[in-house]
Amino acid sequence: MKTILMTGAAGRIGTFLRPELAGKYRLRLSDIKPIRDLRPGETFMRADISKLSDMLRVTKGVDAVVHFGGQSGEH
Repeated sequence: MKTILMTGAAGRIGTFLRPELAGKYRLRLSDIKPIRDLRPGETFMRADISKLSDMLRVTKGVDAVVHFGGQSGEH
């Protein structure tokens, strides 16, 4: 089974997409905010996408990256 890294996984889109990918891929979830409700097949690694050292650490061994990380504001 392939491993997908999802950046910004604690946000709205990441939270919505996680159940859709569950069971099809191993999910490595990453965000600066903690994710406490991990499901089977999910792992969490805290990372700041603006720091190269964090990104090198969380991308090691993944097959693909789904990038939702970034600054957001209230609408």
